[in-house]
Amino acid sequence: ESVASRLKKFNDNTSLSFVDGMVRYVNHELKPMDRLYKPSFRGNPLNRLIALDQSCLFGNTWMIKKRDNVVYRFDERMTHAEDLYFYISICRQDPGLYDFVEDEILYYRQSDANSMKNYRGLEDGYRKLLDRITDHKIGSWSKRLYLRFRITRIMVLTHLFDGRDFLSSFRCCFKYWY
Repeated sequence: ESVASRLKKFNDNTSLSFVDGMVRYVNHELKPMDRLYKPSFRGNPLNRLIALDQSCLFGNTWMIKKRDNVVYRFDERMTHAEDLYFYISICRQDPGLYDFVEDEILYYRQSDANSMKNYRGLEDGYRKLLDRITDHKIGSWSKRLYLRFRITRIMVLTHLFDGRDFLSSFRCCFKYWY
């Protein structure tokens, strides 16, 4: 059903390049939790992606219309944030629009083994993302600066939730500013 509804959305609007949907969080036993991700943005997603705006970014939930003039390639050197960089690279080549359906398209299992709990990998992924965005001059300098701020905030909060004190969390994440 989720594939059919997204294909219908593409057929109804030929200017769409990306169609997303809602994500239901489930526990380790696959029982639904009281948490749901719902996109809220419609339009060209490039600037929203650079800002880490969650209104159009959950992760690997986009259905993408293949265009002849676009290179679709993951950066295999990245283990984290690779999906975000993949979407950014596609959006730079394809000015198409993003939309979403009101269907649950993914059940997202929460567990302690989740790759997003690998903080070193997450830090490395964000560092590579920042390097690529800076090297390719994606977005304005103010948007790149805002991205650095957002990543630092995410990593400081991640370290705090992991039990580190604020000062060591901030020191650990300060590297995003140099």
